[in-house]
Amino acid sequence: MDRVLFGASGTIGAKGLAPRPGGAIAYEVTRHDAFDPSKFEADKTALRDELIRQRRDQLTRGLIDNLRQKHTIEINQPLVDGVNG
Repeated sequence: MDRVLFGASGTIGAKGLAPRPGGAIAYEVTRHDAFDPSKFEADKTALRDELIRQRRDQLTRGLIDNLRQKHTIEINQPLVDGVNG
Protein backbone atom coordinates (compact mmCIF):
# COMPACT_ATOMS: atom_id res chain seq x y z
CA MET A 1 0.00 0.00 0.00
CA ASP A 2 2.81 2.41 0.87
CA ARG A 3 4.38 1.91 -2.56
CA VAL A 4 1.10 2.69 -4.25
CA LEU A 5 0.27 5.85 -2.29
CA PHE A 6 3.78 7.19 -1.77
CA GLY A 7 5.42 5.98 -4.96
CA ALA A 8 5.18 7.41 -8.48
CA SER A 9 1.41 6.85 -8.59
CA GLY A 10 0.96 9.07 -5.51
CA THR A 11 0.49 12.22 -7.54
CA ILE A 12 -2.61 14.30 -6.89
CA GLY A 13 -5.48 12.96 -8.98
CA ALA A 14 -4.08 9.42 -9.18
CA LYS A 15 -6.70 6.67 -8.74
CA GLY A 16 -6.44 2.94 -8.58
CA LEU A 17 -6.60 -0.28 -6.63
CA ALA A 18 -4.04 -1.43 -4.10
CA PRO A 19 -4.07 -5.23 -3.71
CA ARG A 20 -4.50 -6.40 -0.11
CA PRO A 21 -4.94 -9.84 1.41
CA GLY A 22 -8.54 -10.83 0.73
CA GLY A 23 -9.24 -8.07 -1.81
CA ALA A 24 -8.14 -4.58 -2.68
CA ILE A 25 -8.48 -0.99 -1.55
CA ALA A 26 -9.76 1.60 -4.01
CA TYR A 27 -8.04 4.97 -3.63
CA GLU A 28 -7.78 8.47 -5.06
CA VAL A 29 -5.03 10.90 -4.08
CA THR A 30 -6.72 14.24 -3.39
CA ARG A 31 -3.92 16.12 -1.61
CA HIS A 32 -0.45 15.87 -0.11
CA ASP A 33 0.38 17.22 3.32
CA ALA A 34 3.99 17.89 4.23
CA PHE A 35 5.31 16.00 7.24
CA ASP A 36 5.86 18.31 10.20
CA PRO A 37 8.12 16.60 12.77
CA SER A 38 7.36 19.11 15.55
CA LYS A 39 3.58 18.73 15.07
CA PHE A 40 3.99 14.95 15.04
CA GLU A 41 5.94 15.06 18.32
CA ALA A 42 3.28 17.30 19.87
CA ASP A 43 0.44 15.01 18.71
CA LYS A 44 2.19 11.67 19.22
CA THR A 45 0.72 10.90 22.64
CA ALA A 46 -2.83 11.70 21.54
CA LEU A 47 -2.36 9.64 18.37
CA ARG A 48 -1.01 6.70 20.37
CA ASP A 49 -3.91 6.91 22.82
CA GLU A 50 -6.43 7.00 19.95
CA LEU A 51 -4.86 3.96 18.27
CA ILE A 52 -4.88 2.06 21.57
CA ARG A 53 -8.55 2.98 22.11
CA GLN A 54 -9.46 1.83 18.59
CA ARG A 55 -7.61 -1.47 19.04
CA ARG A 56 -9.19 -2.02 22.47
CA ASP A 57 -12.67 -1.38 21.02
CA GLN A 58 -11.95 -3.76 18.14
CA LEU A 59 -10.82 -6.51 20.51
CA THR A 60 -13.84 -5.96 22.78
CA ARG A 61 -16.25 -6.17 19.83
CA GLY A 62 -14.55 -9.37 18.66
CA LEU A 63 -14.77 -10.89 22.13
CA ILE A 64 -18.45 -9.99 22.49
CA ASP A 65 -19.27 -11.33 19.00
CA ASN A 66 -17.44 -14.56 19.81
CA LEU A 67 -19.31 -14.94 23.11
CA ARG A 68 -22.65 -14.28 21.38
CA GLN A 69 -21.96 -17.06 18.89
CA LYS A 70 -21.06 -19.54 21.61
CA HIS A 71 -23.62 -18.69 24.28
CA THR A 72 -27.32 -17.92 24.60
CA ILE A 73 -28.05 -14.52 26.09
CA GLU A 74 -30.95 -14.36 28.52
CA ILE A 75 -32.11 -11.15 30.19
CA ASN A 76 -33.27 -11.49 33.77
CA GLN A 77 -36.04 -8.87 33.55
CA PRO A 78 -36.99 -8.90 37.26
CA LEU A 79 -33.35 -8.22 38.14
CA VAL A 80 -33.09 -5.41 35.55
CA ASP A 81 -36.33 -3.88 36.82
CA GLY A 82 -35.06 -4.06 40.40
CA VAL A 83 -31.84 -2.26 39.48
CA ASN A 84 -33.63 0.40 37.41
CA GLY A 85 -36.10 1.00 40.19
